[in-house]
Amino acid sequence: MDRGIPTEETLQQMRASDPPLSYLVGTPKGKLTALEADLAKRDWQQARPSVRVKLLPQKGETYVLVQSQDRIVKERAMRRHRLRAYLDRLAEIKARKRPLSRDALHQALGAARKDAGRDARFVQVDVQLHGAGKTQRATLSWKLDRTAVTRHEMTESVVQTF
Repeated sequence: MDRGIPTEETLQQMRASDPPLSYLVGTPKGKLTALEADLAKRDWQQARPSVRVKLLPQKGETYVLVQSQDRIVKERAMRRHRLRAYLDRLAEIKARKRPLSRDALHQALGAARKDAGRDARFVQVDVQLHGAGKTQRATLSWKLDRTAVTRHEMTESVVQTF
């Protein structure tokens, strides 16, 4: 099951079923922090040529940490695509012949940020306001934090998916 779908109540029913029921559930991300230290002590086992796993038996259950090189490559490509689209959208907003009002600019930025999702956190956007009242205009600049992207990709390749 995908993480977030089963409730703790559903999992309790599955644990208590007779005959015993085996299941594989994605661990909620909030619980991952509690497991990180124990998983870090475990050795990787090769499951397939590009897939490694760590097994962590705990309280009658086994947590499985999976690292797939193919998935890492796919997620990096998706992130780069979203970042490129976000940066292109920022450039479009800035290049408008008629500058946007402050409110219109913030709406356009919000829509662009929403499309970029979590990856927008890697871009520092700066809005400078000029003038006052209805004639107030804004200018836009941004900077991609390449160090943060690289740091994220390095940690992503160490701990991929629970």
